[in-house]
Amino acid sequence: MSTNDAKTQLNCCAEQGASATGGGMEKATGKQGCTWSKYATVLGLAVFFAFNFVILLWQPLSKVKPESLPSAHTWTYWATKEFLTQPKSPDVVICGSSVLMHPIARVEAVHKNKNLDYVLDHQSTYFADKLGQAIGQEGLSCFSFALPGSMISDNFMVVRGLLTGPRKPSVIVLGLTLRDFIDSGVTCPGATPPFRYLKRYANIDDVVDLAMPQVWQRFDYWLGKLIYLNGKKMDLQTLLADQTKNFLEPIYKKQFAPCRLVEMDPTRNTASNLRGEIEPGMMIVGPHEAPSYLDNTAEYRKRYKRNDPKMFEIQSTFLEKILAEAKENGVRVIMVNVPVTEQNHTLMPTGAFEKYQGRVKELASKWGVEYFDPANNVQFVQADFYDSVHMNADGGKKLLDQFVSAVQNDSRSLAALSQRASIADKLKSAGTSM
Repeated sequence: MSTNDAKTQLNCCAEQGASATGGGMEKATGKQGCTWSKYATVLGLAVFFAFNFVILLWQPLSKVKPESLPSAHTWTYWATKEFLTQPKSPDVVICGSSVLMHPIARVEAVHKNKNLDYVLDHQSTYFADKLGQAIGQEGLSCFSFALPGSMISDNFMVVRGLLTGPRKPSVIVLGLTLRDFIDSGVTCPGATPPFRYLKRYANIDDVVDLAMPQVWQRFDYWLGKLIYLNGKKMDLQTLLADQTKNFLEPIYKKQFAPCRLVEMDPTRNTASNLRGEIEPGMMIVGPHEAPSYLDNTAEYRKRYKRNDPKMFEIQSTFLEKILAEAKENGVRVIMVNVPVTEQNHTLMPTGAFEKYQGRVKELASKWGVEYFDPANNVQFVQADFYDSVHMNADGGKKLLDQFVSAVQNDSRSLAALSQRASIADKLKSAGTSM
């Protein structure tokens, strides 16, 4: 073998040895990297679960009042905010949907002879004054918790979350329509804006199956119970949005024109279509609105389209739970069918209205509460409405007068109001208040 051949062979052997050594080092380094990656993952999970365990025990957001937690400015937010700032609990609370919110607001504007802001004024001094005159009791108060698009399940959340303890009224007047039980736009009762907001005031563990019919909806709820940050994600998102809005507000006020939403016409941008955020000044009604009629049959065709029997049963169960909660809290309930136009009746699924009335009467009998239908006493005509379901001030006055009659003719409601007045007088004499 020549000298050059020997050198070449030695170099090849050296290269092979180096290659083998390098490959071994690469494999060792790779194994070490995988090991550290696993350790890091395990450590990260351990830290996360430890952190989650601590805040589950600590419950930092439960340490503050629910009303001070960040929230989108929905209709429910504003109504709750006003309700909680009342100097005393109201004697009567009216619950329902926009079929009550509109007439109450319009009658109130006429009664006070001034513009009324839907967002900021939830009192019904007209009803309170008329009821006081009818039963000879001065100083009555009435708060309207009628919310746009509200279902029976949303009314349940109002009753359970807010109308309890020192805030409970003597009487709840619960306005009902068929839509409240079968609205096709609602597939998950627990997903409506009122229900989502009011969860901060009420525990819903016992009604999760009703509020969230689908397995994945319940999974998300229980996951939120186990993982704190997941359960509070809406609060945290709103907090971040509020902080961002406050930071950017000085900039966009200079750069952009005012929002056109503040010029809304409440007769054409009805509250039933405004389920998102709302601000003061966006829905103003005057005391002398010109007569008008808006055809909203296309909207209600959609609302009645599905007529889901399962949703009807869910909402019926929530109605029974309202009656049970009220009875347990010593609050009298009067259920009232809110009249709608004949035009709207023709859109209802065959037999649905009769089924709804039959169920409400059945529950009224079972729980010993009054069920009242104003249409049996007073004729409501199309001139009383400004669309197929929402009454104007004239129709609203007729309706609230019938509410007064319903309370006046219910001996147990009168007894509850009288007892409340007696307690209030005693407390007043003692220098305290209810």
